[in-house]
Amino acid sequence: MNIYAALALCFVPLIIIFFFVRRFAQTGIILCLYAVLLGLLAVAPISILQFYAADIPFLNSDHWITQLLRAVLFNGLIEEFIKIIFMLFLPSKRLSLGKFFLCACICGMSLGCFESAIYFLQHLQQANTIGAHLIYAQIFTRMFTSDAVHTLCAGLGALFIRSIKRMRIDIAAVLFAPLIHGLYDFFALYDDFKWFSAAAILFLAVQCRIGYTSQAEEKSAGEKIAEKTEIKRTTKNKIEGEKSQKSSKGAAGTGKIPKEKKAAGKSIKQEKKESLKKDTKRKSDTKQLKIRQIEHNAD
Repeated sequence: MNIYAALALCFVPLIIIFFFVRRFAQTGIILCLYAVLLGLLAVAPISILQFYAADIPFLNSDHWITQLLRAVLFNGLIEEFIKIIFMLFLPSKRLSLGKFFLCACICGMSLGCFESAIYFLQHLQQANTIGAHLIYAQIFTRMFTSDAVHTLCAGLGALFIRSIKRMRIDIAAVLFAPLIHGLYDFFALYDDFKWFSAAAILFLAVQCRIGYTSQAEEKSAGEKIAEKTEIKRTTKNKIEGEKSQKSSKGAAGTGKIPKEKKAAGKSIKQEKKESLKKDTKRKSDTKQLKIRQIEHNAD
């Protein structure tokens, strides 16, 4: 069996989603590579935490309840929590909802594919002993199940991050991601219940669809309200401007004088009339005084 071919096979899903996002979502290659790098870097802290969590006594029992708790806490909670932390480094403010969601999916797929490669190396001795067809079957199974779970859970994590920044926290996204991831790993332990893993993947896909649609509708509704407000403000300013222009043109064309100027002109005319009346009265008083003096001298 060619080891390098099997390792390359583990990263086929990542290559497919990388070129899909690059081609159809018009996302920059640097941003896509950055998302891949974040997914690869998340493997180290996840491995360290799982290494120390493996020594917890109550998680080492073979009882099915213990196995369920181990799957949810050991695999689901740790992996999804670290994944969300690393996805915070994506430039969500500069990206649209769609591009941020797809970059998060690339990050999750990168982590899933690297985990598949580690899984392959761990079971390499088993493949040499039993047969190469076994390990190839396991790789193909993980390509269509585990990698899909990592990708969809990363999508839910992205919706949770986006909801925090929009001040409308999506609790369902942050709860379902570790829970369904853990349930997938739990059902994958038993051959009789592996079909439950497919149900978990379908549930994650539906939840991603619901969360994405909800946030997209909220964003479009907010943009429509802002657009309507802007149109109303622009229309109001335009109408007021046209009214002021018409009033100024009408005053200039008809020779009409503004009210303030009319009031000032009326007060000046009234003052002139009053002063004229005072002069006339003074002149008449002076004339009567002269007449009286002449009559007095004549007597």
